[in-house]
Amino acid sequence: MRIVASGGRRSINDSLLSYAGTADPTTGRRWGGVVYDNGRLDLGVSVGIVDLYAFGDGGHLIGFNVADNWRASGGGGLNVALLRDRDLGEVRIGAGGSGLGYQRNLSGFTYGQGGYFSPQRFAHGGVTLSWRRDGPVRWEAAVEPGYDEYAAAVSPVFPLSSTSGTAPGTSAAGASFNGHVALGIKLASHFETALTGSIQRAPQYQELSAGLVLRLTAP
Repeated sequence: MRIVASGGRRSINDSLLSYAGTADPTTGRRWGGVVYDNGRLDLGVSVGIVDLYAFGDGGHLIGFNVADNWRASGGGGLNVALLRDRDLGEVRIGAGGSGLGYQRNLSGFTYGQGGYFSPQRFAHGGVTLSWRRDGPVRWEAAVEPGYDEYAAAVSPVFPLSSTSGTAPGTSAAGASFNGHVALGIKLASHFETALTGSIQRAPQYQELSAGLVLRLTAP
């Protein structure tokens, strides 16, 4: 059985406002730059070709002139090894689900809002197929079709003001898809380069990304 407890602080990069902050050119007021202070617990059990896992996460979100917020999430699932080969690598299929919720909906961009996705209810379920190989030439590819559902509550336009109006809440549900690929090549005993790419499509957003990784390990 594997038990991992961790904690830390990370920036929220959902938008320019949440990551770096912004300023009102008329009033000069600044706000944004949200960070997430959190703790996380991961559990895992392996039984033959089957891996079971579960996790829980929670913490506090703060930013400069941004209303405070709280978040909690959890989930679990299983993976089954369909193929384990020294040359071809490992092929797995799995299924899992997760859910999360925020105390407040601070997804807006007005003064006091955070500019980050913060629904009061979010649920995701999916089936994953992955292929991974380690070695001098390594690769990893995974696809996960699934289903998402979320609901975000009514939110004050200016959450730091006691007399603010409100913005309507939102909700959506539908099919989702996540996928990522990575190809790495070891150029020397302690140096590796890799190309990565990912796609995320859901009722509330879609995202494409690509990257180049240079990794240097200590002797």
